[in-house]
Amino acid sequence: MARVLRTSHVVALPAGAALHERSLPLTYLDAVCLHRPLVEGVFFYPDATSDVLSNLTDSLSNALAAFYPLSGRLRLTPGTHNRYELHYQPGDSVTFTVAEYDNHHVGFEEHATDDLTEVAKIVPLVPPIPEGGAVLAVKATVLRGGLATGVTVHHAACDGVSSTHFLRT
Repeated sequence: MARVLRTSHVVALPAGAALHERSLPLTYLDAVCLHRPLVEGVFFYPDATSDVLSNLTDSLSNALAAFYPLSGRLRLTPGTHNRYELHYQPGDSVTFTVAEYDNHHVGFEEHATDDLTEVAKIVPLVPPIPEGGAVLAVKATVLRGGLATGVTVHHAACDGVSSTHFLRT
């Protein structure tokens, strides 16, 4: 299991003009994904140091400046009964959790492998999406010999190409 060391809420820090409240209506294809399972991924980094953890928060904040709707919430469009939107307002944030893998017998090498891996070993590395319509959560888990970064995103807010672009940013 992963033991949570700290949880913070990371906001978008744009380099210039402030971000303003904004709503993006979901298209039909987005809305189809409202009730589908979340998209989860884990990325492994060998020999990551504590410097990486401090840089991850800053990097996430900077990336959210360009992808600020991912800080927002999915909601029913006010005044409607069947239209949804991704709504962002200043101060919205993404949950960022830092954890440590408790099982000292299983380290980076056992997780970051091309061999079959038990799902039960990977699940603790994936963050849950907070209640209330949040669409993104990030978790960094310190492993013996490296770092695992887990990302959970709501598919209605971000398709595969967009999420890959966000992660590269």
